[in-house]
Amino acid sequence: LYLGYNKINSIPLELFKLSNLEYLYLHNNEIDIFPKEIKFLTKIITLCLNKNQITILPMEIGNLTNLESLWIYYNPLT
Repeated sequence: LYLGYNKINSIPLELFKLSNLEYLYLHNNEIDIFPKEIKFLTKIITLCLNKNQITILPMEIGNLTNLESLWIYYNPLT
């Protein structure tokens, strides 16, 4: 699912109902909070969050056993 360059500032929780989603591209948006509901995307392989306003990633990302690529550069992570 490619949602880059859309000026998205928050992720609708309905997105996390796509349980078979493997690739999610949200780069170049205005996202500041990344929801812990990411835990429901158990088949996710690639998650691209580059160039947003994210300061904290949820710990639930660490439980995504299929995740191979996590792109998070150009975020003001603390």
